This record gives sequence, C-alpha cells and structure tokens, in this order.
Amino acid sequence: MNEPTILSLEGWMELMDEMSKPPADTPERRATFERVRTMRAVRERLEREERACTEAR
Repeated sequence: MNEPTILSLEGWMELMDEMSKPPADTPERRATFERVRTMRAVRERLEREERACTEAR
C-alpha cells in the first residue's frame, strides 16, 4: 500500500484552489455526460425488461 503524501501548506492551498475551480464546459464534456445519460437509460431499460421477463415466468 502506498504511503500518504504529506503536502506543504503551499501545496495544500494550491490543491484546494485547483479543486475549487470546476472544469470548463466544453462540447466534449457535454458529449461525455450525454453518453453517460444514454448508457444509464439503456441499462435501466434492460434491467426493467429483465425483471418483467423474470416475473412473467
């Protein structure tokens, strides 16, 4: 297991500053989220269909 990294105060502040900035809203980022939403919808539909088939038996 890796040992935890100890940051200096400056390093910690830099990390917190970087984490406080949201990523830029780009077409690529929106497309990624759209793919994730689509995949989730497909997965949920398949799970519903599987439950319906199981219950119909």
